[in-house]
Amino acid sequence: MEFLKNLDTDLTVAIYSTNYYIYSLIKNKIIKISADYTSRLKAAKNPVEIENTKKANNRDSVALLRLIKFIKETPGLNEWQIQKKATEIRSAGENFFADSFPSIIAFGSNAAMMHYGPQEDSCAVVGENNFLLIDSGGNYYDGTTDTTR
Repeated sequence: MEFLKNLDTDLTVAIYSTNYYIYSLIKNKIIKISADYTSRLKAAKNPVEIENTKKANNRDSVALLRLIKFIKETPGLNEWQIQKKATEIRSAGENFFADSFPSIIAFGSNAAMMHYGPQEDSCAVVGENNFLLIDSGGNYYDGTTDTTR
């Protein structure tokens, strides 16, 4: 990275996405501080992308409602079983090809752990009088979802 000190050109820097070490090497070369161009471009959606995002989220919402119904109708489930069922229900739907990330299904005190992931051999059985956190999402050919309930 030391080569950055010897650059003989002026730079435009996306300051909020540049780490401090790199910034310290180039700070005398900066002529313009700007937003990250690629993030701005990715944030702008055309009408087709907007419509597809709505479709994917509607489809995923139906899958989550089916999951919640399944949980309410099936007492004694554990977090691991619910996690697997979430994927099963989504995969039965149109355009699904993968979970967008490992689902966080956390009951009771497990819901307070950051990025908790149930393990098949050591997870909580879901019951009443406590909180069940569901943080999950799906990758669909027309969009990606991330929902917390």
